[in-house]
Amino acid sequence: MKQNVIDVLIERAMSKSPWLKKCSIEALSLLVLVDSRIENILINAISDVDPDVRYYAINGLRKLGKIHYVKILFLALEKERVDELIDKLKDTIYEIINAEATEDIIPFLRSRRSIVRAFAAELLGELKANSAIDELIRLLRDRNRDVRKVASEAIGKINDTTAGKKILELLKGCERDSHLEAYIWALGELKYKDALDALFELSTHENSDIRTSVAWALGKIRDKRATQYLIKMLKDDDVNVRYEAVIGLGKLDAKDSVPDLINALNDPDDDIREIIVETLGKLRDPRAFRALVNELSDINPNVKIAAIEALKKLGDAKAVNYILETVYDEDEFVREAARGAILELLKKEKNMASFYERY
Repeated sequence: MKQNVIDVLIERAMSKSPWLKKCSIEALSLLVLVDSRIENILINAISDVDPDVRYYAINGLRKLGKIHYVKILFLALEKERVDELIDKLKDTIYEIINAEATEDIIPFLRSRRSIVRAFAAELLGELKANSAIDELIRLLRDRNRDVRKVASEAIGKINDTTAGKKILELLKGCERDSHLEAYIWALGELKYKDALDALFELSTHENSDIRTSVAWALGKIRDKRATQYLIKMLKDDDVNVRYEAVIGLGKLDAKDSVPDLINALNDPDDDIREIIVETLGKLRDPRAFRALVNELSDINPNVKIAAIEALKKLGDAKAVNYILETVYDEDEFVREAARGAILELLKKEKNMASFYERY
């Protein structure tokens, strides 16, 4: 009886009626594990003009999950224009891939569609596919910035021992800023310390995007030699450069930069002051105590909250007396942060009775 039903559904899946075809493909996608003939029906249906038919075809192939579907699904991805189905194709490919699919994915790094090139690069990074490294390095010169970014991340995940040297050589001879930016990203993702001298030289590049990328890469590489360069970048004209410089100093755990970070708290940008305060809290240097107390009066509530959290990390119960002034702040999130910090700091006070008498 089951076989007869499947025969009917297979026949109707070829119908000229869109509705009948759609219903049949949907039913077959549920029965795909029952009859091997259904597989070819679904493979053909993945290219159907009706997006609903394509949807159910993808569903059925996902259930079978065979590795050789990767190429078929990638070919469908190159043609697909419906966002929901693009996401579904990506999810399906992601679910069934393994290292065996590497050679089927590599050719799609040369797809005409940027979303396909980027997705292929992402997958090859997840698979740590060393055989794709040269093609991924080539993608660092892609015309699409998102593709270049994903390629650099993939190179970092693969962490091929030869990649850093190859990219550094390309960087040294590069005259195009968009490519230069991508080489810096890749060297940062690789944490390639041999690139430090070249990055130091680029820290004063005329293009602010390059300087921003350098600050980011120096933070990723985490070498103390970068501290003095990141400190200089705290005074950069570009807000993005300053932001990445602060984050970099935090990643380096650069306590030598505390005085410079404190001086930089006069920055007019709210996000910069917030990230500086967060970094000072992360560094846990008592020299920052007074500066953090001052930031409790900042006009921006996010900066106030960051100051409260930073003082909590410093762990000095004397901060309670200052944080108390924000308990009745007009911003509810500031008030909530203040109460939580006070409770935590009081737990660290050895003589609670004495503390309450003083405050």
